[in-house]
Amino acid sequence: VEGVPALIHHSEVSWDETLDPSSCFNVGQ
Repeated sequence: VEGVPALIHHSEVSWDETLDPSSCFNVGQ
């Protein structure tokens, strides 16, 4: 799954910027 590594990488950025898991999911998709 290509979305897995991307989600993890964006998770750190999203977590630090918005702290919203929903945003991370949107970016992954």
